[in-house]
Amino acid sequence: MTAIHPDALYEELLKNVRHQSKRKGLEGLHKICKVQAEGSRDFSRSTLGKLCEVAGLFHHRMLYNQTAADYCALIAAWEKFSGGSAEKKSRPLDDPSQLAGLLHHIDDLAVRAIFQRCVVERGKLRHELNMVKAIKTVEVDIRPPQPVQHPFALPKGMLGGSAVQLTATEKEALEHAVSSALFETEGWKEGSHGEVVNHAGRTLFEVGYTRAIRKILASA
Repeated sequence: MTAIHPDALYEELLKNVRHQSKRKGLEGLHKICKVQAEGSRDFSRSTLGKLCEVAGLFHHRMLYNQTAADYCALIAAWEKFSGGSAEKKSRPLDDPSQLAGLLHHIDDLAVRAIFQRCVVERGKLRHELNMVKAIKTVEVDIRPPQPVQHPFALPKGMLGGSAVQLTATEKEALEHAVSSALFETEGWKEGSHGEVVNHAGRTLFEVGYTRAIRKILASA
């Protein structure tokens, strides 16, 4: 007895469909099975379910429900017609030609765009994953971060009880930096907390500036 052609079974199933959602599901599944017949011939419910979910037809687990008899019958017809297999093959979605073929058979432009974007993102993620897998050694530095030394900072301990050694020129420069003559010439004022502001009230040197210089001069 000759098996019924998938197209004939498909037309027969559509005659008894009342709900538009099921009609859309059968139409989409029929197109996907046609692509599978021309390519991988993988008609496992696992593979077809995932392809249908990507195409926006239904959840991939739906083919395992008791209400999916019509869908399974259509899948079985395509399997017999193409000589394919209902056993899941390893990595069924890795064939670029298969993905391109499936994209071509998606009529809904919105669904096609979403599927194409998913394919592109999937390729990027696989590439990044392969790059991570290629890394054999990962160095992890658990040492606490070292403080950054300011280029003009005094050596550690210089002000911690020991006298600061200044040359005569350095001492004169610091004395001039906090002198009343300089402040009067520049129009600066010294605040109550050692900060320095200009005539417009903008802070030039932060709190503690003049105090710090005078402490250095006192210890030198």
